[in-house]
Amino acid sequence: MEKVVMKKNIFIFLLVVLCLITNVFALNGIKVPADLDREPPVLIDFDYSINHKKVTFNFEVQEDNFKEIYYRDFAECNRKYIKYDTLCRRLSSNGKCFAVRDLCIGEHHMQITIVDKSKNIFRTDIFDFSIV
Repeated sequence: MEKVVMKKNIFIFLLVVLCLITNVFALNGIKVPADLDREPPVLIDFDYSINHKKVTFNFEVQEDNFKEIYYRDFAECNRKYIKYDTLCRRLSSNGKCFAVRDLCIGEHHMQITIVDKSKNIFRTDIFDFSIV
């Protein structure tokens, strides 16, 4: 019984130390290693424009451990009802990226997902637009 209690106490101690280290890094502006990152990416700005079948996506994201931005398109004009595609795998030095995609003619119901290397995610609400 004593060994179980001791193991539990050691586990709690190590967990507290890990939390303290993470907070010290964040407070001092030190880049937090990806395995300690628990905060989702922050979408600062997002817009898109449509020119015929081409849609240009513009993003500004705050995330030190950025991995990718992708979309899910729920559109009946796709061969599959749901289409997934990566939009960005890198951010510029000021946290921006843009991507252009050819989309099928019809109604689109899209959701954007931003993922960091620790698998924290940020998802937009589903937004609608039409390609005519």
